[in-house]
Amino acid sequence: MTGRQLVLVLVLALVAAGAGTAYHVAYGAGSLADYYPFEPVGRRWEYVITEYDPGAGTMRKGTAVFTTTGAGTFDGKRTLVMGVERAMPEAPGFTASRLTVLNHFVVSRDRIEQMAIEWKNVDEPREQGRVTYAPPIVVGRLPLAPGSTWEASSQIVTPREGQAEVRAESKRYVRVVGREMVEVPAGRFDALRLEIRIVTAAPGNLRPAESVRTEWRAQGVGLVRLAESQFDLALSGPVKQ
Repeated sequence: MTGRQLVLVLVLALVAAGAGTAYHVAYGAGSLADYYPFEPVGRRWEYVITEYDPGAGTMRKGTAVFTTTGAGTFDGKRTLVMGVERAMPEAPGFTASRLTVLNHFVVSRDRIEQMAIEWKNVDEPREQGRVTYAPPIVVGRLPLAPGSTWEASSQIVTPREGQAEVRAESKRYVRVVGREMVEVPAGRFDALRLEIRIVTAAPGNLRPAESVRTEWRAQGVGLVRLAESQFDLALSGPVKQ
């Protein structure tokens, strides 16, 4: 995997903490806002990231801060935005990196859809990119309860400087497994466990790429842990408003 491909994988793994919004979303039993907190603008989540390189037998730890930033726009369309600041140190098999990410969502009372991602290397601003989901892909929906399932399909469009766009077909199969206690540096949480199977078919690949992501979401907090293959994200401190 090239460095640029690794950056994109990590950016895509960081989109799932929730969506910031300038709209008022009513809290109540069974609402999406219970597990994808939207308000207030400026709310922060701090996470510790653990990355693994099985081939080299190495790992490293870094940090990520998610912040709700309110209303935004993408390609002239109104969106709701969550910003991410991610910092990873240099380690055997890894290069140091600092990224800023803007995640664009469309939010309604019964679903959250991811429209796009914009990212930039803090240390090398010319190294930046964007990913568009066409149509926006559903990342959360009601009912959000044990036993619930949903599927979502979209085309991922990634422009490349001086070249044709790269397009890949992405499908997600989501299942709410149930409730369980999960322990992270910030404490113990009674959380919903979601299992997400992602299948991506890119041009030129003989077979689709498949990955499995697990999310733990606690009521009133949002994402407390995300685990996917060589990547782990865990809430490390109190949510700040």
